[in-house]
Amino acid sequence: MVKEKKIFSKTVELNMSEYVKMFKAIPDFYWSVLKKSCINLMVVLSLIELYYKMDLLNSIIFDSVTILLISIIYKIKIDWLAKKIYTQLQNKNKTKYSIINDFYKTYLIVKDGVNQSKYMYSDMDKIIETNTNIYLCFGKYIYFVCKEKCTKDNINFIRNINPNIYYNKEGKNNSKMLSIKQQNFISKLLLVIFIATIFSIYGALITIGLSAQNIPNHL
Repeated sequence: MVKEKKIFSKTVELNMSEYVKMFKAIPDFYWSVLKKSCINLMVVLSLIELYYKMDLLNSIIFDSVTILLISIIYKIKIDWLAKKIYTQLQNKNKTKYSIINDFYKTYLIVKDGVNQSKYMYSDMDKIIETNTNIYLCFGKYIYFVCKEKCTKDNINFIRNINPNIYYNKEGKNNSKMLSIKQQNFISKLLLVIFIATIFSIYGALITIGLSAQNIPNHL
């Protein structure tokens, strides 16, 4: 097997600022954190519901509204959320600060000073370009290069690794950013919210009816 010649190499620093950019550019980060938070939250909500002896209807409404509020808060405070996750990873020594990306014709070599990993372009999921960076997504492993440190030829090479999975975050391909799995999750979430809303209306009508029965007919 003939060893390929390195085309170019770029070094990046994964500081907090760059991590926040990455977190906001790639929806997978948000959905992953929200999913884990909701799983932990459901345990707490279940204990609250048991303590207050909530029935099934009120439990569903309580869970749906709480999860919806959490998802909205996380989306609004996404910078804060990204910084919090970065700090946690930093404390666990899971954040690599200086990363060297060596680009070859058919694969990428990533070095962090300790480890070296090889990624075939054929295994890449997405190439996402923003105003400042280009992100290379290999499943749960995501790497990036700063556009200001690249030549025009470097940027064109990355863009053309696989045009079918290239997305310009500021361009017309924005609608393709969410994977089918993420779109299904959003659809299911909206369905749950819709059903919860129907149950809420139904529950409110029942509550009003029961309350009306307890109103005395005369003073």
